[in-house]
Amino acid sequence: MLGHSVSRYSTTGDPMRILITGASKGLGAALASRYMTDGHTVWGVARSAISSDAVVPDDRFMYTRCDVRDQAQIRKTTRAMMERAFVPDVVVFNAGAATDDATGPVDFQKFKENFDANLFGAMVWVEEFLPLFLKRGSGVFAAISSLSAYRENHKNRVAYSASKLALSKAFENLRLQYRSSGVRFVTFHPGRMSTEKASFIGTTYCDAARIICRATTAARPPSVVNFPALQYYLTRALRFVPDGLFHRFIFR
Repeated sequence: MLGHSVSRYSTTGDPMRILITGASKGLGAALASRYMTDGHTVWGVARSAISSDAVVPDDRFMYTRCDVRDQAQIRKTTRAMMERAFVPDVVVFNAGAATDDATGPVDFQKFKENFDANLFGAMVWVEEFLPLFLKRGSGVFAAISSLSAYRENHKNRVAYSASKLALSKAFENLRLQYRSSGVRFVTFHPGRMSTEKASFIGTTYCDAARIICRATTAARPPSVVNFPALQYYLTRALRFVPDGLFHRFIFR
């Protein structure tokens, strides 16, 4: 499913409650702004304090500092949400890490930090909210994976694409496991993103937020969304390039 096709999905039209991890900057902040522009209420979490210019102040925006690598902090944040009767309709797993873990010998601690942020943190949130979603018979979990799950293109990074691929596969299995439950598991594979479009194959945080918001609030959310289209096709094509040629001419 390609991101540029997401406009064909009809939205529910009803205000929703949205939980976004990694909401302090970049794509997370763009997502928070986009959901609120569309009339939804947002609870954002991130490790750092949010800057005043990252998200326009709004009474529909709540924010908690929470390190998604720490299970205790996740569960504490969940309790705070429950105390305010904030049960999300959509949970967007945007928080992540892209640490160089192989500049020399593989650094296991940095390798593990990538998995803690990109995979295990998301699964703790799933454990917290899935029972409520199943009881209600509805809810959307959205994983922000990466086109790197198809083919890594960065030197010195072993865990990043591996953890994103693991996240994508976990969501694929969750879709199959709970297919008839009414709960949806949507995987997004975005390519290169920045505040302003830096190349012909990349995209902006605002455009990515529009695609993700539209898909997660659709009456029938898609299973997988890859974008931008050109970078997706190029990345998939690179799977057929032999490792020797890929390393010599492309791997940077």
